[in-house]
Amino acid sequence: TNRAKQQNNTLHISTHILSESSKDNTQNHTRYQLTSHLQSNTLELDDKAQTLSYEHYYPYGGTALIAGRDKTQVQQKRYRYTGKERNDSSGLSYYGARYLAPWLTRWINPDVAGAVDGLNLYVYVENNPLKYMDPTGNDKVGTISWHRIVTHTNKRLKHNKKLNYWIGEDHLSATGSILLLDLVATTNIRDIMLEHTGATPGQHAITDMNFIDLVLKHRPISDETRRIFKRVRQLAITHNLLYVGSKGWTNTKLDVCLLGSINNYIALVGSNHIAQDTETEGFSTDEDAYPAYRHTNETDNIALLSLEEVDFYRKHGRIMKTQEYGVWVKDRYGIKGSAFLMLGSKSTMRREFGRAAQPVPENLNNLQNYQPRSQILTMVQRFASLFRRK
Repeated sequence: TNRAKQQNNTLHISTHILSESSKDNTQNHTRYQLTSHLQSNTLELDDKAQTLSYEHYYPYGGTALIAGRDKTQVQQKRYRYTGKERNDSSGLSYYGARYLAPWLTRWINPDVAGAVDGLNLYVYVENNPLKYMDPTGNDKVGTISWHRIVTHTNKRLKHNKKLNYWIGEDHLSATGSILLLDLVATTNIRDIMLEHTGATPGQHAITDMNFIDLVLKHRPISDETRRIFKRVRQLAITHNLLYVGSKGWTNTKLDVCLLGSINNYIALVGSNHIAQDTETEGFSTDEDAYPAYRHTNETDNIALLSLEEVDFYRKHGRIMKTQEYGVWVKDRYGIKGSAFLMLGSKSTMRREFGRAAQPVPENLNNLQNYQPRSQILTMVQRFASLFRRK
């Protein structure tokens, strides 16, 4: 007999699955998969928008209901709960680092990070599967909105509570500066610290130059970025500006103390000064320079790393011996790629963001990817456009 050979191809967009195609020696079949807020594939459609299968899940991934056009179509479904493959023989879902057993509501492998999130090394997303997901089997850092950050910050300042932000940047990129300007425009923090290794302790920035002009002078930026600066220009004219990192980062605590202990501030420094706990090779600095935000005030300081910088450390690695906790913050104003990771000590992050703050691994490749909910809508829009008639 001449047996048909079948080949499956899956189109992934970021961490999402848009379509899955199968091809045999007779015809092509395309399956468009629509997901829930947890990226679980619930509805499959063909290229004529006809339903192929529908699946509803129990909280931990077991199938509560599955229906379809016929048994063959249902059996061909490959990606299931939270978008992961399920082994039909064992019933286990594969997450990369370990397997999830839906009927046990537990992982079958222990957490390789140890007891950083409790003594139970097999618990799945801290028993909260309706809110969290774990794309890699390593972590489940929560995601909060930009609006929540702004509201939370201003509320703390109103009640005279300390909260300082340290933004890490690539000195040749404007990403960190843009994040700083967004915070300046939306929060009531009025003190700014800029990295300047040639400054003397306590040195103020040039007094006849407003903050925006100062950033424009020292940062090589594109025309598009300049337009972003101009949008907030009128909101950032009067600020108390000081330098940090004076004399080659040999006076870290002194620089911060000279700003004044009663003030809340935003600092803009090189990313290594918040993402590493060892000095950059070839530089002679004091021990408080890495990570500067933790050594100067671990209780009230929080670090911010843009998605761009997180990807940099995923590629090049880093050294961080102290356990960090973090949360993802969604894209600001809907600008793609403007999401960032907030880092701090466990006590500080849990105080500010509750259980959304979770352990961040030293190797950021083991950190779950940022999951913007807006991408789900984008996929639906793209799918709908396939059937739009001109």
